Amino acid sequence: MSNSPPEVTDEIAGKKRKLYSSCDTCKLRRVKCERDSEDVPCAKCVEKGIHCTTAGPKRKKPRTGKRIEQAKELFGDGTHNAGESSRGSLIPYSRTAPVTPASDDDSFDLRGFDSMTARPLTNDSTDARLSLSEIVSTLSSHLIEVYFSLTHYPLPLYRWKNFREQFEKAGRRPEQMAGMGGVLAHALIAYGAYASNSPAILGPGAPALNKIDQEEVNFIHWGRQRAALCKSLVDRAVRIADEHGVFRVECNESIVILLLLEMLVDHGDATRRRGRPFRTAALGHARTLSEEGNTRDEYIELQGGGLGWMLYLRDTLQAAVAGREPRLRDRDVQILCGRAMTLGLPTMVEFAKALNGDILVWDPVIRIWDHVAQLTRQFAIRMAREAPVPEPRDDPFADNFLWELYKDLDDTKACIKLMQAHLSQFFTFKRPGHNFFKFYCRTMSLGCIFVDFLVHRGVKQELQTLNDRLEHATLVPLDDITNFGISEHEKRRSRLLQLKHEADGRMQKCARELVSILWAMQNSLSARTGLGIMTGVHMVYETFPLFSEILCAIPSTEEGGALDFPLDTKIQEIGWLLSTWRSLGWSWADMADLIKYLEEQHARFTALKSSLASRPSQQSGVALPVSSIRSSAEPSSSSFAPPTPASIQLSTNPDFTDMPGGAYQSATSGKRPAPGYASDLQEQALAPPNPNAPEAPAFHPPVRSVPSIATSMATSVSGLPLSDPFADLYTMPVSSEYLDGTAQAGALPSPTSYEDLQQWASLFNDTVPLNWEFGPTGFTP
Repeated sequence: MSNSPPEVTDEIAGKKRKLYSSCDTCKLRRVKCERDSEDVPCAKCVEKGIHCTTAGPKRKKPRTGKRIEQAKELFGDGTHNAGESSRGSLIPYSRTAPVTPASDDDSFDLRGFDSMTARPLTNDSTDARLSLSEIVSTLSSHLIEVYFSLTHYPLPLYRWKNFREQFEKAGRRPEQMAGMGGVLAHALIAYGAYASNSPAILGPGAPALNKIDQEEVNFIHWGRQRAALCKSLVDRAVRIADEHGVFRVECNESIVILLLLEMLVDHGDATRRRGRPFRTAALGHARTLSEEGNTRDEYIELQGGGLGWMLYLRDTLQAAVAGREPRLRDRDVQILCGRAMTLGLPTMVEFAKALNGDILVWDPVIRIWDHVAQLTRQFAIRMAREAPVPEPRDDPFADNFLWELYKDLDDTKACIKLMQAHLSQFFTFKRPGHNFFKFYCRTMSLGCIFVDFLVHRGVKQELQTLNDRLEHATLVPLDDITNFGISEHEKRRSRLLQLKHEADGRMQKCARELVSILWAMQNSLSARTGLGIMTGVHMVYETFPLFSEILCAIPSTEEGGALDFPLDTKIQEIGWLLSTWRSLGWSWADMADLIKYLEEQHARFTALKSSLASRPSQQSGVALPVSSIRSSAEPSSSSFAPPTPASIQLSTNPDFTDMPGGAYQSATSGKRPAPGYASDLQEQALAPPNPNAPEAPAFHPPVRSVPSIATSMATSVSGLPLSDPFADLYTMPVSSEYLDGTAQAGALPSPTSYEDLQQWASLFNDTVPLNWEFGPTGFTP
């Protein structure tokens, strides 16, 4: 059959002209091919001296409808709203059947992101190869762009612009990038997969990203959908990093890659061991680059830059969580951060200078953030269970270290509020640094909450250790006792009980503060997807379960709690927290249990509210056991009202009891804010603490009856008075006595309250263990 084209005519200038097929060169260049006949070379080929050839049209294979059927299986039969899909919605993906280009050879598919490795294709179809290449580059570009668009604070590296240029030159294919650029691209792709709504990640029917901010739904389904694929992308990035020598090559790109992978690998690991090799290698690279006399560009970028500060922060947070000393020495910190970390908190004068332009407006902001990091570092050093030096570590519970830490922490919180009040005049909504300033304020507040969490956990662990020592206690003969005073065990336990009571009260306030901060971040897409949490204060994510339980355990006014925490406010704040957890489920499947727990608690307290509303004769302020109220509402059908300023207003800071002098070194170097800086932070000379202070009511699971814990700050939470239930038992006048001295019914005064009995019982909790041993003298723990 002849390949000559059919005669086609075109009417130009009133006469018909015959059109011929374009030659191969003009087709490739996509220009108009002009020639007078089929056998004559075109004008452009003659002009360029090119041999003009025409292959002629090829017979196309009849369409089998395979792509149409695959599209229907992936996207539905056409009823799906295309407007709800993002850029990545053009990428085919199915978890149930392979999606391949139309051909007779089904030797590959896109499941598991295998195309990212650019493995050889056995398909000879050029169209299939081009289609797959475009899919790979488009998906890679989409996931990397998701990371940059949703992350407030990308890991600092002064070469992001160069990275983007290299990525485009490589056709947006990571495997075609030279050096560490491809490894960095794979790490960013792994991050972007945790927030993307591409069908290649989630499958068909995924909602658009903008719906996360517009709807109040549970996104945990999509977190589960992406979990397996995201894990495979993380594993792929780790393998590629190892193959390219990231653990051995000392450069800034290696440090950034190691920090990125360390945060992903560590997520959900309670042992904190999986990310340890990445942290160790990153710190080793930083030490090598910061050696004296090093003039490499990497060292110049590392010293005093954001990358060095991020290394310092990661080392500090990990050390505080793991209960060990930081790996970075003081000299290393000064080199990485470019300055000594003893600047202290800014004063009112410095805020005024920042507003007047005398100093950089970011200087007070950075100093507060440095101060929070320094508080965490001091805590990690003092609380380290195993000191790297032969000298024994100082006992942080034997002096006033934690009490001074609390005072310094409250100074910091007051300074953050002062900074927000003053610098918000500069960082208006129209200024470029407005969102970044808000991000800093929130992360600083989260950092202070994290320090409170660390102290609370440390006190509870030490108290548990002290109680466990009773199992090895012995008795010795009384003849050898020379001092009948309070034993060291009792003194230490009394100090720990005071600290625990203070820590419990502060954690209740922190739980409510965390709710208000997270709710304020609801309009932030990065916070909704979890990336903002990870790249802000990284360890706060792990505190979510504890703060959820504490919030549900705080008694409302109707349950005998403080007057400023009614049941309506409690239900509202639980709803805010539940809304945030549901949003985080978009990225993290491990939020499922926490979401279910808060749904049950929200339904239970809603049922309690309905029960109280149905009892008009019930007196207000009477504590009711919430455990007796069964859930009667569907958790998924509850709606949450928007916050109001009155509902998120927290109580003022409590006063503190001065403890004996100790070895705490405040980062403020003894310089306290001037009067008027924060009225609630003025030092007060109070009486010494009572060694017989009661044990604070413990946080019980919310499904049980909750003890009444007053959260009002009118009085100090660190020293509550005890009433003696037996003070008048032997001296009271007894009326209507019989001759034998027995008392009439009703002659005794009102019985002692259950709360007072509980306080007194807490002083006698040192019960004799079952395996008691008798030794030479006294009570020796």
